[in-house]
Amino acid sequence: MAVLTDYKMGYYMWNALQYVRNRTDQNTFEINNPDADPLDVAARKTLNYTLPYIQKADFVKLREVSVSYSLLL
Repeated sequence: MAVLTDYKMGYYMWNALQYVRNRTDQNTFEINNPDADPLDVAARKTLNYTLPYIQKADFVKLREVSVSYSLLL
């Protein structure tokens, strides 16, 4: 049996889906959380403020799994 994986670390990505959801819908947990910091909520509602939406993008990818066998005749 053989397994091939790929691991990348140190990557960051901008989560555009969460950015659009908080800007247009504003019915998300980050906006309506009663325990949220008011400055963070105001920043998330502000246009062109992307820092809260930059997230770690490290990953482990399973590339290949193989199983081999031999028949003895």
